[in-house]
Amino acid sequence: MKTTNKLWGIIGFVFVGVLGVILHFLYEFSGNNLIVAPFSAVNESTWEHLKLAFFPMFTWAIIQFFFVESSDFGA
Repeated sequence: MKTTNKLWGIIGFVFVGVLGVILHFLYEFSGNNLIVAPFSAVNESTWEHLKLAFFPMFTWAIIQFFFVESSDFGA
């Protein structure tokens, strides 16, 4: 059980980090697309950087909801 928890934690850390880095540059790479703007960093403000953490973590939480049983985390 603990190995599974640790593995999910490591994969989640990498997922959130990689997706956050991608979102940091996605707005510029998309040619300033307004559809991408709510999810990625538009400028260097604190709010924009908080989005880089929130959306990957929210996505990871949804993935875990569907693939991990609650008993795996000792709830």
